[in-house]
Amino acid sequence: IPLRPKMVPYLFGPPASGKSWTVAAIFMGWQPRGGIWTNTSLPGSARDTGASTELSVSRAPLWVMDDLAPSVSRVKAEKEADALGDLIRSIHDENAKKRATRSMGSQKLHSPNALFMVTAENEPSIGSIMSRTAPIRFDADCLYSIEPVETLGERGVQARLVGAFIRWLA
Repeated sequence: IPLRPKMVPYLFGPPASGKSWTVAAIFMGWQPRGGIWTNTSLPGSARDTGASTELSVSRAPLWVMDDLAPSVSRVKAEKEADALGDLIRSIHDENAKKRATRSMGSQKLHSPNALFMVTAENEPSIGSIMSRTAPIRFDADCLYSIEPVETLGERGVQARLVGAFIRWLA
């Protein structure tokens, strides 16, 4: 993508409403061969560590934090929200997280490069995060009777879908 995305598409809604399917369909335009990314095998997960996601966002053209679900632990939920918020701010502001070495030197920066997408069950609730995302609501059964994402590639749909998505982001 020649332009660095500043907004993070944030797809939210109930389980099995088509969020991961939509991300997989968008990602199909970048897979070297069919069947790599599907709604059940996306490159990133909400359970990945913050450092792993940060590195991936700096190295890949596309990345997703898939299946961000509410946590029963308030402390864990706040920690996840903080980490996601930091990453979204970093992408929006085009700033890498700065870290020091043991000898108080500077570590190599990993500037965010990717179109980063989030799929979640709940809408973002922090104002500063909401202003840096493009929230997309999915209602239950909103993509009812869709064909499997794998068959889209056989018909060349992914190129049209990726083009439409990039125009929508612009």
